[in-house]
Amino acid sequence: MYAALNTLARERDADGPLVTGPGHGTPANHANLWLEGTHEEYDPAHVRTGAGLRT
Repeated sequence: MYAALNTLARERDADGPLVTGPGHGTPANHANLWLEGTHEEYDPAHVRTGAGLRT
C-alpha cells in the first residue's frame, strides 16, 4: 500500500501526511522510509548504514 500511494503522490506532485495506526503498520512504514532514504532527510541518526539501521 505504501509503495502504491508513494508512486501516486510522486506522479501527481502531491503532498500529504501518512497516518498509520499502532501495530505492524508503523514499523513497516519506518522500514520503507529508511530503505528509500527519506528517514535520513528528517533525522540524520537514521542514515542508510548499519548504525542507522540499528537506530
